[in-house]
Amino acid sequence: MHFQQLLCITLLFLAFGAYVSADAFLVDPLVVKAEPGKIIDAGGLQPGESMELIFSTDSGYGNDAKWVQAVFGSNPYGEIVQAQSSEVGTRSLITRISTSTLLPPGTYRLPLTLRGTPGQLEDETYQLQFVVAQKLFSATLLNPRVEGNLNETLHYEVTLVNDSSATVEVRVEPSLPPTWSSGTTLMIKPHSFKSVPLSVTPRFAGPKSFDIHITNTRTGQHYDVLHANLVAHASIKDHYSAGLYGFPFFTISLVANYLSNAFFSLVL
Repeated sequence: MHFQQLLCITLLFLAFGAYVSADAFLVDPLVVKAEPGKIIDAGGLQPGESMELIFSTDSGYGNDAKWVQAVFGSNPYGEIVQAQSSEVGTRSLITRISTSTLLPPGTYRLPLTLRGTPGQLEDETYQLQFVVAQKLFSATLLNPRVEGNLNETLHYEVTLVNDSSATVEVRVEPSLPPTWSSGTTLMIKPHSFKSVPLSVTPRFAGPKSFDIHITNTRTGQHYDVLHANLVAHASIKDHYSAGLYGFPFFTISLVANYLSNAFFSLVL
């Protein structure tokens, strides 16, 4: 009799114990572990940005008890917040949240359900939280003074810092003539920084101030404007030939002067 009772208890334990619950593991853009029913903090982003949230399929209970899909519940925010669930049975569960540029700053929550392997892992629901804020992207100019010789390539560096959970594409554009310098477009991953090398070839001697504009190419938002000073030193030859290299003002009355400068540059 005692053996039969023990056997029944063991069978009941195996029957109910095999159907387990597990925690959620957000692995990108932040690493977060959350118990069922708790908040998953996905960080922040700026209005108009989008972020991919990747969850691990690993529940901690082996290959037979995995998470098979991440599904968003009802969205209380309408069209200003778009939530995309993951596909089923992929190696990682990739979800996506897109926001409108009209989305006001604040804290937002969306219900998220992780679906487990049928018969092995219970479905669990969580609250996915993210913050919408301004000024999550910044830029600094390591040395605002760029100095060197006329008609030589001078180098300087801008550091970009992305504190958002969104990958952003930015345009770095100096306010200089195209014959002097050109901008660059690049991607900055979430919660990362990148040093951007830039160069300028001054075509006119002396000091010149210029700005460096940092813009989000997707939303058009101006992240920052950096101020810099360029100082170009000229030799005697450079002094006479500078007019042929993009001096920002050109009038008909200066044609004779430019031709004479060209002649002297050849002689010297």
